[in-house]
Amino acid sequence: MKLTFFVILLIVIIKSVSSQVLCLFAQVNGLYTCTATIINPLGLNNFTQVEGIHFTGGTDEDVVRIERNAVSNTLNFPSIFCNQFGNTESIIIDNIGIERIDENAFADCRDLEYLLLQSNRLREIHENAFSENLQLSILDLSNNQLIRLPGNLFRNQINLYFLQLASNQLQELPSDIFNQLSELGMLNLDSNQLQDLPEGIFDNLPNLYYLSFSFNQIVKLRENLIDKLYSIQNFLAPFNQIIYIPRNFFDGNPYLSSIIISGNNLTILELNPIPMLSDFWFEHNQINAIDERIFNNVTLRSLNGGPNPCADRNGIISNPTNDDIRAALHRCFDNFNPIETTTTPGEEITKPTTEPNGCEVGNIEERICQLEAENAELRARLEYLEKIVLGR
Repeated sequence: MKLTFFVILLIVIIKSVSSQVLCLFAQVNGLYTCTATIINPLGLNNFTQVEGIHFTGGTDEDVVRIERNAVSNTLNFPSIFCNQFGNTESIIIDNIGIERIDENAFADCRDLEYLLLQSNRLREIHENAFSENLQLSILDLSNNQLIRLPGNLFRNQINLYFLQLASNQLQELPSDIFNQLSELGMLNLDSNQLQDLPEGIFDNLPNLYYLSFSFNQIVKLRENLIDKLYSIQNFLAPFNQIIYIPRNFFDGNPYLSSIIISGNNLTILELNPIPMLSDFWFEHNQINAIDERIFNNVTLRSLNGGPNPCADRNGIISNPTNDDIRAALHRCFDNFNPIETTTTPGEEITKPTTEPNGCEVGNIEERICQLEAENAELRARLEYLEKIVLGR
């Protein structure tokens, strides 16, 4: 009898703790904000009210931003928040242990533009989780435990600009998962377990200018993988297992300026000329032959091909002329024909350690940092996100 009583008492206590959802209301940079405390270890979704005392004159309708309190702990994001605060434009709920996103979690936040869910324990997202969020512009799902995504998850995200999927456990992507993202500008797939990028996966992204899928397990790049990425400027695929890049792989990308393919299993580079190329990094491969026509009529800002078979030639070449490029490559690769160069024999090519923005150019991760920092549009948007959405 006593045991039964204590079991019932324990259940009552757990349920009472589980039902704690409340808001501390404040003005943050002019945005009426709910700092949410969510204690919901059972992942319940039967709440009828978010408790809290409004500022004088403030109402539920005035709330435009929801952020999590650091003490929060929940398996899901209860739908009561969007039910009660339907005018919310930004939600920041990172680091609170969320494991799933239910179908109606954000359904009533129809004006939602910024949704940051990074650094939780997300394993499952319902296929309709974002179906009502047509205004969504920035979505961060990074640093979670996602293995797969529903093929129609982003079907209504016609205004999505920035999609962050890095640092999950994604093993494959549906070929049509990005089909409706016509406004997408940045896509980050870094640090997953992808072994293949399926046919047509990037065919409907005409405004994408930044694509990164570094630190995956991709072996082959389909010949027409990025043919329809007409706006692409930055292509980052370092530290995969790529063995070959087709000669015409970049032919359909007239604005492509930065390529990073370091840390793969490439042994030969035979690409057609890339007219706008300014930064080309292919170090930490096993390259023993390069077609010099890659560099015809280009003006490079940086070139990094080392370490390679001539191990002492592993530095950055800064602002090289075509003659500098050919001279350096001739020293490193056997298949080059001798040419006259404009550099003095034995002259050392400048090898800077930093760029004006503070990123160390000798480090691949810092180079990625540099590419992100130099893009004016990206910088403006991220500053806005930090100062306004994050309230800093």
